[in-house]
Amino acid sequence: MNKNKYISCGLAKKIDKVVEEKKVELPKSEYYWDAVGIPFCTYSAYDTYELGIILPYTIKRDNRIYYLEQKQNYYRSEERISFELYYNSISEIKGKYDNQILDLPIQEKTEVEARGKLLLYLLENNLIKQTNE
Repeated sequence: MNKNKYISCGLAKKIDKVVEEKKVELPKSEYYWDAVGIPFCTYSAYDTYELGIILPYTIKRDNRIYYLEQKQNYYRSEERISFELYYNSISEIKGKYDNQILDLPIQEKTEVEARGKLLLYLLENNLIKQTNE
């Protein structure tokens, strides 16, 4: 399994644990990490596409609508260094983060890990149920 294409096994384990604790229903991943030494125990190894479907594009909170935004940070050599994801209100000044949704933007070296960590944050903070679809 290409580990840069799917969320890490550790993150997959955390997401599955929170989903089970909070009794949230998420679409099943087509891919799974096998838990070494534990028979019949697997964790959802979501890929970028699957996370793009799961993550809400908007979150309504305190009578405001926040939109999912993504930013890629590059060095001068155009070598990708990080992906940044956050929810921003349309009324916010461009470039400023609205700390009412996330304390800081989620920032990771790969898009799939950034999306996975954002999903975990939304689940842990009961924000995944507040989506507008």
